[in-house]
Amino acid sequence: MALDKTYEFSDKQALTADAVSTVVHENTRSGKDAWGSSISNQIGGMAFNVSVSTTMTGSGTATISLRTKAADASLSSGATTLATITLAAGSAAGTRKTVILPPGTERLTFLGAYIDESASSAVTAGNANIWLGLAQEVID
Repeated sequence: MALDKTYEFSDKQALTADAVSTVVHENTRSGKDAWGSSISNQIGGMAFNVSVSTTMTGSGTATISLRTKAADASLSSGATTLATITLAAGSAAGTRKTVILPPGTERLTFLGAYIDESASSAVTAGNANIWLGLAQEVID
C-alpha cells in the first residue's frame, strides 16, 4: 500500500470519552496495479503514534487502538485491533508513545483509531494527536 497522503487520525482529539478518531481512512484504490498485479495492503514496519497535546487530568486511563475493518468506518465493534497504546491520567503534554507494527500487518478497507476511556475512573481533560507514520518523525 502506498502511503501517499498523511495518515493522521486525530489532531488534538479529546481523550475524555469513548470515540472513533476524527478521521478514518478508506482505501479506495483498485486491488491491482496497472500491470494487473495485486497491490499489497501491508502496513508492517509503520509506527502507530500517540502524542499528548494537552496534559491529561483525572484518575483514569485512555486506551487508543489502531483498528481496521472491511465493512464500514464505525471501528467501535467488529473491527480488528492492530496495535494498542494506553495513557494514564497525569500524562503530560509532549508525552509520546509509539508501537511498531509487525511485518505482515495488513489493513482492510477502513483504518483509524478508537479511543476507549477507562470505565472505572474518568479522564477529565486531555487531548492527543494520533497518526500512522515513521518511528523517527518530528511532530509539527
